[in-house]
Amino acid sequence: MNSPQVQFDVIRDSAGLAALRSEWGALWECAAKDNYELSHSVVWHAWNIVAKPQGHQLCTIVGRSAGRVVLIWPAIVRHEKFQGIWKIVSWLGRDPIDYGAVLVEPCAQTSTWITAAAKYLAAVSGADLLSLASVPSNTALHQQLESLCPGSLPEEGAPFIDLSAWNSWSDYEANLPKSFRKNLQRRARRMAEKGSIEFRFDADLDSDSLADTVAWITRHKRDWLKQRGIERWMLTSDEYADAMVRTLADAPHINMLVSRLLVDGETVAADINFLAGDRIYSDYGTFDLVWSKYSPGALLMSESIRWAFDRKLLLFDLGRGIDDYKLKWSSGVATLNRFLYPCNMRGRIYLLLRTSRMADFVARHRMKAWFD
Repeated sequence: MNSPQVQFDVIRDSAGLAALRSEWGALWECAAKDNYELSHSVVWHAWNIVAKPQGHQLCTIVGRSAGRVVLIWPAIVRHEKFQGIWKIVSWLGRDPIDYGAVLVEPCAQTSTWITAAAKYLAAVSGADLLSLASVPSNTALHQQLESLCPGSLPEEGAPFIDLSAWNSWSDYEANLPKSFRKNLQRRARRMAEKGSIEFRFDADLDSDSLADTVAWITRHKRDWLKQRGIERWMLTSDEYADAMVRTLADAPHINMLVSRLLVDGETVAADINFLAGDRIYSDYGTFDLVWSKYSPGALLMSESIRWAFDRKLLLFDLGRGIDDYKLKWSSGVATLNRFLYPCNMRGRIYLLLRTSRMADFVARHRMKAWFD
């Protein structure tokens, strides 16, 4: 199961993943430095703190050419079976918010390596299906999987702001709906009546301050979700919060930005962002429900976008999910797809069943809930 240009191995334990750190870092530096989600720190802590305790099995593929690591495909075999029948392979990362991606050296053989790696993963995983979620349509990986995989499912897109379309924050702000701008200005004035407003943007918080910020966001995000009838979501689990703190403390090479809105020195909204080249990614944030009538999240987003304009960034990625608050700011929505690749006959049977009326019902009414 080896390509003529690359030899594959599979990593199935934490020791193997740890041993790969140096080579992983070297490949990430030359091939995907703008993609923080593919750094060893993110994947390492996602595995050890989140995925492994849940009972998933490590199944990460490493490709070497002339003894040098040129491809890493972070993957796990999920412990639960889809519909109680099919065993699934998925990305190893901070699912469900990371984009699907493979760490691979860009060269003339890249497409060949990705195809060979997918087939190798299907052969050694012991699963029925590769389920490759959240792959952006404007990537080379998407094009490759589109030609390789017989099945795909559309997912919620990812809104973004093309900052290059405007010369400045003022130009961009003038493009927003007038009613939205006026309402935001009015709420800012009302909040100012309650205390002194301050916006902070920190790129080098110490570990204790970072841990406190993550804990604050997690606590208030739980409140926000509970208000909407959602009692538990993976991103607000203690495991996820711990993984994020450890990742950021362990990864000085990842450019982080913590943005906060404070009133009289007390945080009322916070967001953890990542910087990658000329892009900024809004990753994990929320606001204090006590201040909800003043729209603190929107006020913080406004200043964060202004901050990005001031630093001549070109794109503000608002993250997965078509939420109203994101669409108000966005200038477009990136298309995401989930690709399905059969590992065996059972997987092929599932893809055949998907074309039937029964499978269409499953896909529409149950599949989304299972994967989310």
